[in-house]
Amino acid sequence: MAVDTGWLRASQGIETRELSIVHEGRRDRLFIARVDPASVSLRVLYDPIDRRRVREWLDARQARLAINGGFFDPAGRALGLLIADGQAFGQTYEGLGGLFGVREGRVQVRSLIAQPYRPDEVFDQMLQSFPTLLVGDGAINDQIRDDGRVAPRSVVGIDQAGRAVFLVSPRPTFDLTDLAGWLAKSDLDLDSALNLDGGTSAGLVVRTADGVWGINSWVEVPAVIVVVMDS
Repeated sequence: MAVDTGWLRASQGIETRELSIVHEGRRDRLFIARVDPASVSLRVLYDPIDRRRVREWLDARQARLAINGGFFDPAGRALGLLIADGQAFGQTYEGLGGLFGVREGRVQVRSLIAQPYRPDEVFDQMLQSFPTLLVGDGAINDQIRDDGRVAPRSVVGIDQAGRAVFLVSPRPTFDLTDLAGWLAKSDLDLDSALNLDGGTSAGLVVRTADGVWGINSWVEVPAVIVVVMDS
């Protein structure tokens, strides 16, 4: 197994990569996908009643990529504000976290502390999570609230070329501060990055010509970010 597969074409506008790392003596194999928003459409899917594992979301919607979303309560209600195909659920975080948003095909990841959500903003798709890891130009967020606990992690980011980057660390390798530091030093060339709901929720799967690549979540989740091909 290659230590680093490099970027491999999965389908139009989507690349995948696997990277083996050792961080403070802990070994992990990262699953990473890179998406060109000019070639595909990104959506947020949400169903607090009929929750699914990430792979099941991929299959149910015939999507090209799926990754778990943000945090949720025991009833499956999304924490923070979520917008799926223009329909809003929940309330925005204030003084906390960040957002992943899509508006007229343009994708952004930003800190809600540095740039709070405004009620007059219009998003086609959006979810909020916490903490923001990189806050712009690859700078590490210096306000991360971190208890030092290591856990599986999932991340959405935007690189300097405007591509969406998704990453899952499936083993308990990083605490949040270390994850931000690793991302900042990596060759992913990230501008901004947001921590998603990790732990047993973490999952990233991509449909390729050879089957489904990636790693499934252990538990069912109510929200995912998916990629579909433009018609």
